[in-house]
Amino acid sequence: MYLDSKKKIEELGIRLIDPDTYDFKIADHVCVYIPKTPSEKFKNIPVKIPSLPLGFWHHGLCCGRDDHGVIRFISQNIKGITYDDIQTFSEGCIKWGIIDHKYEINSRAECLKMAICCYFNRTNEYDPKNNNCEHFVNRIIEGKHESKQVNVVKDDLIEHGLNFASSLFFGVAGVIASTTVANIIKQKNNSSK
Repeated sequence: MYLDSKKKIEELGIRLIDPDTYDFKIADHVCVYIPKTPSEKFKNIPVKIPSLPLGFWHHGLCCGRDDHGVIRFISQNIKGITYDDIQTFSEGCIKWGIIDHKYEINSRAECLKMAICCYFNRTNEYDPKNNNCEHFVNRIIEGKHESKQVNVVKDDLIEHGLNFASSLFFGVAGVIASTTVANIIKQKNNSSK
């Protein structure tokens, strides 16, 4: 797998947890790894990738230990920002993580209030590369519009000489698939030397 490898997890700043034993706190930056397999649109790619799982880290803001809810930003909902119970948030995931923050800009309570405000206002449009779930959580906690996941994938694409913009034709899955294809080509080139 790609974004859930040990190296990428460290690069993304994710600390893996067991959700059954972790003591969730208000405004924890939670994330779950959702594996995806290549869709039908990738079946004609000359390099065989159907057996390679692709996936992404989905981010949310935990509402607290007792509530067990998560405020998150998703593309599937016309309003974008939703409140879901922890089971709905983690549906289909195979790994759980926490991203630690210092909460210097806003306290945990202020972060939760801001997320609730965003939930009721619902003014943001989802965009996988410019305004996704990770951007949403980082903007609330750190005051930064940042997605390490997008940056890591983009840096990998640049390193392999692929055009990030054209990869976005297929969305985030296309970006990840392009990187996977680039890694396969790089491995084949290295093994033939």
